This record gives sequence, structure tokens and C-alpha cells, in this order.
Amino acid sequence: MDDESDSEVLIEQGKSMQKVVEESGPIMTQEELQAFYKKCLNHLQESEVRKQLTDTHKDEEDDEEPEIDQIIEEDKDKEDDFHVQIAEIIGALFSSHGESTVSIAKDLYDNFIIKSLMPNMNNKMHKFGLFLICDIIDHLGSFIYENDQNFVNVFYEALHKYATDPVVYVRHAAVYGIGQLAIRLKQGFMAYLEQTLVVLNTALNVKQGDEERNAY
Repeated sequence: MDDESDSEVLIEQGKSMQKVVEESGPIMTQEELQAFYKKCLNHLQESEVRKQLTDTHKDEEDDEEPEIDQIIEEDKDKEDDFHVQIAEIIGALFSSHGESTVSIAKDLYDNFIIKSLMPNMNNKMHKFGLFLICDIIDHLGSFIYENDQNFVNVFYEALHKYATDPVVYVRHAAVYGIGQLAIRLKQGFMAYLEQTLVVLNTALNVKQGDEERNAY
């Protein structure tokens, strides 16, 4: 992956890496976990650089060639897909190494998750952030809640906000996360119950968009 620059190839390599991490179990030391995480961050940074270069190329192109604009947007879209795949790899790390990855989860929270969920970010970046939240809830819930109740409140607010998103894969990730949060918190979820029932009812009534019927 270090030698590859084609985002489509990187996505496929990332899927394989995800499977390796899922199947290997907790084989990494704390130092190796941090090095692996740093490698994931490097790939995210390199992807951002490629997106910026794409924008620069767009500025240099003739505005009268709309097909060029379409190609450029498709390239940026693929880089966003690669971001989501990196989130999947990190999620596999949470699953395989559990408590040892709490410091990684906190760093993601501080530097990536909140930023990715800002309104000015695109749908796939919202998906990137929601996937990370869901994986933290799935695999690190007890450890996160013991450290800072603020995580629960911030995560719930983000999941609640995007549970009615018009984009189906964003909405799906958020609703899934709410369900997993309820499972983890048990009785502690009661404080969120009433507003959750309201937002789930709203989510069920979101009209189908341009997605395929099966996805909807």
C-alpha cells in the first residue's frame, strides 16, 4: 500500500488488510499498535494530498471541458471511499485488540471524528466518522464509558443528528450506532429513550432518494 497511488487499488488492498487484522487476533504489542495506527494516519494524509492535487489540476483545466470536471470529482470520490476503508481497518483493530486500542480511539475522537461530522464535510466523510463511532461503541464501549461520560453524550448527539440524514448509508450507520449504544448502556440508555423513539420514527418516514430500492 505504501507504493500504491491508485485509490481503487488502495481500497482493495485495504479490504485485504482489514481481513488480515480481523483474522489475526491480538498479535500486536502496544508499540506495534501505535506504529500501525500511525501508518493508517499516513495513508489518510496522503489521500488528502492527492485530493488537493486533484483540485489544483481542476483549477488549471479549461472550464469548457465538463467531462474533465466529472473525472476529477470521481477521483475525489474514490479518495473519500478510501478514507472509509481506512476507518474499516481501524475498526478491525478495535475488534481484534480491544482495550489496548483505547488511546487510539481517544486520538481519533480528538482529531478526526468530530471534524468529519461537521456540516461542511461531505456524506462520505460523515460516513467515515460514524463508522469510527460505531466501531468504538461495538468494541470499546465499556472502556470508553469508564473514562469519560462525555464520549457517550457526544456520540449520541452525532448519531441522533444523522439518523434522519437524506443519504441512506449515512442514516443507516447512525441508526445502527444508536442500537448498539442502547445495548451497551442498558439501563443507562433510558435518559435517551424518548428522543430516540422520536428520531427513529422520523427515520422510518424519510422518503426514498436516488438510492436503489434494496438499499432503501
